[in-house]
Amino acid sequence: MDNSAFSPQPPAPSGPGEGRSSKRPVSFTIGASQPAGSPPALGPEPEVAPQPSGPPAHLSTFPVQAPASNSPLLPRRTRPPFSRHRHDANPALAVKVLQDIQMAVEAWHHDLRQTVQRIQALYMEGPIVDGWLETVGEATPSNRASALDAALLRHGDPQALSGYVERLCQAADSPPPTTAPGSDLARPGYRLCSLDADGRVQYFPCPPEQLSTISLAIARHQKLRQLLDHKRFLEAKLKRTVDVMTSSRDTLGIAPTCSSEPEAVGE
Repeated sequence: MDNSAFSPQPPAPSGPGEGRSSKRPVSFTIGASQPAGSPPALGPEPEVAPQPSGPPAHLSTFPVQAPASNSPLLPRRTRPPFSRHRHDANPALAVKVLQDIQMAVEAWHHDLRQTVQRIQALYMEGPIVDGWLETVGEATPSNRASALDAALLRHGDPQALSGYVERLCQAADSPPPTTAPGSDLARPGYRLCSLDADGRVQYFPCPPEQLSTISLAIARHQKLRQLLDHKRFLEAKLKRTVDVMTSSRDTLGIAPTCSSEPEAVGE
């Protein structure tokens, strides 16, 4: 560096009387030596980083400590255990039980309707006779005695039974009457037997030409008794179901809604 640039310039001559009163400032120029008349050199401009044109980068958050709570520490409640026992409160199980009862009641109702229809069809087939057929010959004392014996054995007192045994013993000692092979006495016949309101046996003649009709009528009566027994059995089960379900509904405090409506005609 050239130190000539830092040399002080000589003060200008002053007139008399001005040496102590006025002073002029002295300026110094600090810089590198460079030719006279050249412009001052400029330093390099600082580089500016280009700003990104896209969205700003994600700024990660720093954890902040939550303020301390002044609420008291309470004990934590334990979760109650739930069991899968079949007697626990299970709505699905209750619905399934009701579905089982509904299916059984519908089956009984359908069977009852079919039984009633079969009974009606049986009445439409022909006559129905409550009784039985017996084979008899001509009206002989022995035949009358056999008819009396049947009634006595069904409804007899001890004295009548003892007399009946004595007559059997007497009849065993006497020989039976003989009849010719071609006579009408050897031809058997049939009669219809039944019980009256007092339980006594009554007889009705049955001609040979009506034997098949009466036999079918007796068979219809046997079938009718079976159907009536089955009908009473189904009606008893339905009645018991109604009693049990009604009692359960009242116990649970359920108000009747569907059962209070009138039934439709034909159901």
